[in-house]
Amino acid sequence: MKTIFRFRQDLRIQDNHGLTVAFKNSDQILPIFIIDTKLLQEFQGLQDPRLGFIKDALLNLQQQLQTINLNLLVMVGNPQELIPSLVREHSIGQVYTNKSYDTYGIGRDLRVRLALREMGVHMHVENDYLLVAPEVLKPYQIFSPYSKAWEKVVISDTYQLPRDKVALLFPSRDIAQLTQKSLDQLPSSHPYRKFQDPLKILKKFDFKNYDEKRNMLGAGGTSKISPYLRFGVISSRQLYHFAHQANNQTFIKELARREFRYQLSYHFPEVLVQSFQAKRRGIPRDNDNKLFEAFCQGKTGYPIIDAAITQLKTENRMHGRARMIVASFLTKDLLIDRKRGEEFFKKHLLDYDQIVNIGNRQRSASVGADPRPLRIFSPILQAQRFDPEAKYIKKYLPELKNIPAEQLHDPLTYSLKYIKPIIDHRLATKRAKSVYDQAKSEYYEENY
Repeated sequence: MKTIFRFRQDLRIQDNHGLTVAFKNSDQILPIFIIDTKLLQEFQGLQDPRLGFIKDALLNLQQQLQTINLNLLVMVGNPQELIPSLVREHSIGQVYTNKSYDTYGIGRDLRVRLALREMGVHMHVENDYLLVAPEVLKPYQIFSPYSKAWEKVVISDTYQLPRDKVALLFPSRDIAQLTQKSLDQLPSSHPYRKFQDPLKILKKFDFKNYDEKRNMLGAGGTSKISPYLRFGVISSRQLYHFAHQANNQTFIKELARREFRYQLSYHFPEVLVQSFQAKRRGIPRDNDNKLFEAFCQGKTGYPIIDAAITQLKTENRMHGRARMIVASFLTKDLLIDRKRGEEFFKKHLLDYDQIVNIGNRQRSASVGADPRPLRIFSPILQAQRFDPEAKYIKKYLPELKNIPAEQLHDPLTYSLKYIKPIIDHRLATKRAKSVYDQAKSEYYEENY
């Protein structure tokens, strides 16, 4: 049978569940990737440097497919129009793809599925993106019990393509010309994130010292694998395998936490549009546009915050610890709505993932699942603890390179030749505690 396999967040042929099933049930396969014009609106035009990374990932996928006598067809447009058109033009009998869990992806898949159904063509959808599909476990609202249940059912066995070759659907030259035309619209490689083989990255990664170094901003202790996982250049199963071999439970816990976010959005979809904790939905927000603009420009007067924002805007990435510091500062010190922060990160992060980003922002704002006492990060203490020599600060704010680390950590105590802090963290902490407590009290008065 003639088959279309549509790549999305699974840009690899190794350990690709949907592709493996398609191979087993097809005589001919046309592999495609659609640059969705709707999703392009989320980028800063076609020259957004993040698209350079995606382009490199597609070129890498093309090379992989050519080793099994297939060529990738890349198109730009509306999937709901392009896929049925290909089905009609080439008498396709079935379409395979891997499941998407984000809001837009779910709706898009439904529209494509219905269009194909009217043509008498079935769209097969497999779980590939996650180690444990959200529907496998009962709904959990707290991470700890979810993690224990997740560990019992996680399946890390990888999928292997059948050895028999599958014929390409139509001449390689036609595909190559169409693909090149589409890829020519995208920029060249990302200036700060040169594409590498993710398996080689993980083979060299220091899992042994991950626990000790992962939070240190200047230590290079993170894997930097997140964009490869985000676009499926490496699978969650492959990543789990490396961490399991290294016996690094902390790394595995991070994979579980990522999947916890997905099961929350699956069982409680309202979490994507409102805070999970009802008692904290009424927190009044200042939403001062001048403060928000200073935050977005990396001009808060707190070097640790400004360094993190600079890293984000120049490299399209931000260290995990820095993300937590910045998110706490935005929602608690400045009392800015977390949704504005979500949109800001969405605009710049290479590894942006709607579900994970919303979950992490809610956690940092103390309004998400897995409730805990209100925690407000001090940018001063965080800088002292996780960037003790100010290496991170000085890397991204080189104009401060001659100022002692002790002074850079604490711009409230020391008068720096730098931007004056836009807010006093000590006063902001008192205000945040008061506002959060008030919202909680009002909620219980109204509902109990």
